[in-house]
Amino acid sequence: MIMYLIAGPPGIGKSTNGKAFIPAGVPIIDHDLAAYQYKKRGFTDSQDAASLASNQRVQSFLALQQDFALELNLGFASHYGFLKSLARYNPSNRIHLVLFFTDDANLCLDRAAIRFLNGGHEVKAEALRKCIRTHYHF
Repeated sequence: MIMYLIAGPPGIGKSTNGKAFIPAGVPIIDHDLAAYQYKKRGFTDSQDAASLASNQRVQSFLALQQDFALELNLGFASHYGFLKSLARYNPSNRIHLVLFFTDDANLCLDRAAIRFLNGGHEVKAEALRKCIRTHYHF
């Protein structure tokens, strides 16, 4: 089984471009998209609902040994712990990393601002810069 990890800072274009690097037919788990859909349906806890749904999908794909892709920004230590737990689930599983990166934080800030104006989630400038610094050392 292969887990594809689509990673990079917020606003880099993971959702827009990530699917081009994933084999056709492999489902992509996109927490941000799920949260947006829950928010549109009136959930006040859309982030929590999306986290629960995304984690359930990951567990299902792992249990069924089905290939899947997961969007994750890898900007927080908890993301690395989560990734390690996925790797330990079955040592014969493989993880393929698709990493989007830029050293131009303004590109990501502009894209994130446009997404927010269109109803998506907000990304604070300092959180985005921290993500980029984290990836720089990746």
